[in-house]
Amino acid sequence: MIAIRAIMKIKVRTVAALFSLVLLIAAEPALLRSSACGAEPTAAPATAEPFFFIQMSDPQLGLTANPLFFSRFEITWIDDFTAETATFEKAIEAANRMRPAFIVMTGDLVNDANHDGQLAEFERIRAKLSPDIPLYLLPGNHDVGNHPTRKSLEQYRSRFGNDWYSFQHGNVYGIVINSEIVNDPKKVADEAAEQLAWFEAELQKAQREDVAHILVFQHRPLFIESPDELGWYFNISMRHRGAYLKLLRKYGVDGVFSGHLHRNIYRECGDIELVTTGAIGMPMGDDPSGFRVVEVFEDRIAHRYLSLDEALELGDDDASVPLAAQPR
Repeated sequence: MIAIRAIMKIKVRTVAALFSLVLLIAAEPALLRSSACGAEPTAAPATAEPFFFIQMSDPQLGLTANPLFFSRFEITWIDDFTAETATFEKAIEAANRMRPAFIVMTGDLVNDANHDGQLAEFERIRAKLSPDIPLYLLPGNHDVGNHPTRKSLEQYRSRFGNDWYSFQHGNVYGIVINSEIVNDPKKVADEAAEQLAWFEAELQKAQREDVAHILVFQHRPLFIESPDELGWYFNISMRHRGAYLKLLRKYGVDGVFSGHLHRNIYRECGDIELVTTGAIGMPMGDDPSGFRVVEVFEDRIAHRYLSLDEALELGDDDASVPLAAQPR
C-alpha cells in the first residue's frame, strides 16, 4: 500500500511546549519487521460491497492554549479551546458531506476530563454529525488519565458509554479497546485482566463469523518504531504490550488504528498494519489537522490521510470519494 510518509517537522507553538514536542521528533524509517512480529494467517474474506469509514483522532479541546508539556499534568492553565472548536467543526462538516459508513474517534476527546466547558463543547459539536452516521468513541489518556482509576473509568463511561466493545459493519469486525488500562493497569488490575480475556474472546468470535477483516481501534499506539522498544509516554509499556501483540498475530488481525501522537506513522508487524493517525485538533508533525479515510474491499483495505481543507472540498457527488490507496 502506498502511504504518505513524512519526517516529522514540529512547529513549536509556544516555548513551553518545546520540551515535550521534541520528544516526538523521530526519523521515519522503512517499515520494520521483527522476530516478535511473526506472520499469521488472516481470516477468510466474506463477500461484501466496498465501503469506507473515517478514523478521527485527538480533537482534544483545549490543547493549543495548554501545550503538551503542561497538559501532561492534566490541568487547564488557560481556559481557551477556540482553536479546537474550529477544527472539530470542520471535521464534522466534512464527514457529513462525505457520508462514511461510520466514524471511529480514537481518543483524547478533550484535553481536561474535568473541564465542564470542554466537555460541553465536545458534545455540542458532535451533535452536529448526521444521526445516520454511527460514531464510535474510545478513551485516550486525557479522558481517563495517564494512570486510570476506577473513578476515572466510571466518569468516562457515564459520559460517553463503554470504553471497550466491538461492532460489525459488512465484512469488518471492529474491536475497540481501552489502551490506557493496558499501558498502566496498576490501579485497575481487574479491569485490565477482564479486558484482555474479553479481547481474545472477541477475536475468536470474529474468526467464527468468518469476516474478511478484523480491525482494532485504540488511542495509544503499541509501539512507535519496534515491538521491542522501551515503553514511555508515547507508546504502550513493554511489560503489557506483548500479550496484545501475541493475540493480534494469533488471530490474524489486519490492522490496528491509533492516535495519541498527533502525527501520522505507518508500521508493519508481520502481516499486521499499524497505523497512527494525526489529530483533527492541534497537529505536531508535517501533516495538518485532518483525518483518515479507510476503504474496505473484500480482499484488502486501503487508506489515505486527508487534511480538513482537502476533506471539505469533497462531497456526496464527488467521484473521488472514497479515496482508495493502492492495494496491500
